[in-house]
Amino acid sequence: MDPRGLTRVLVIGAGVLILMGAATIVLRYGYGHDYARGLVPKFDLDRELNVPTWFSSGLLLCAAALLGIIASAKHAARDRFAPHWIGLAVIFTLLSMDETASIHGLPGSQLRAAFDLPGFLHFAWVIPGTVAVAVFAAAYLRFLLHLPPGTSRPIAAAGVLVAGGALGGEMAQGAYQTAYREDAIFGVIALVEESLEMAGAIVFVHALTSYLQQQYGSVQIAFAGPASRSQSGRSDGQNAKPAEVRAAFPTTTSGRQGRHQAAGYPLER
Repeated sequence: MDPRGLTRVLVIGAGVLILMGAATIVLRYGYGHDYARGLVPKFDLDRELNVPTWFSSGLLLCAAALLGIIASAKHAARDRFAPHWIGLAVIFTLLSMDETASIHGLPGSQLRAAFDLPGFLHFAWVIPGTVAVAVFAAAYLRFLLHLPPGTSRPIAAAGVLVAGGALGGEMAQGAYQTAYREDAIFGVIALVEESLEMAGAIVFVHALTSYLQQQYGSVQIAFAGPASRSQSGRSDGQNAKPAEVRAAFPTTTSGRQGRHQAAGYPLER
């Protein structure tokens, strides 16, 4: 599937979930249905362990896999920014896990118990979260600037959408909840927050798939399969056949038709 086709599928999926999330707000706050045969808890974007959480976690894991492919290629080519790609792959793997397990909330509860925080810091994890984003931005600024503009700009936009949605949305929710109560407006704030995060993740995945297409044309991942056994019961390494997993992107016609070779990589640009 080409980058545009994949992005189209992800946008449709996110759009359906956002509409379902809006419907849960109407059911919950307009008609007082907190369950509605399971539809509200399963599609409420402000809850965990449901369909939107699975989708968001899957988006982040997809980004981590794409980053891992790029990191492998850069490492094989001894690119000086290979460690940055590896770091991104690790970070997005952890973010995918956190999306499901909500680990980020643990330090927040401790901070809220220890300090008298204002309303917009009610979800106190935004404090270490803001520090982490600032440190990340400083560490990856040179990396971002070395990328082609067609890649760096959507990646920067994705970062603004995800960080702005997660941190800004949580601050807005905290301020509103402490000043008023959890009502339909609170639900809309949560809907906007999660929608921005989904949008940012989709933009990031699109940027990565487009980068792979432009830089390498196609990607092949190969690994050795189990050695076949001869009639004597011994393992015959010469008869072993490699098992291959291929993830292909259409080769562009711009002249950048480098190939990520299956056996151990070397790359050509």
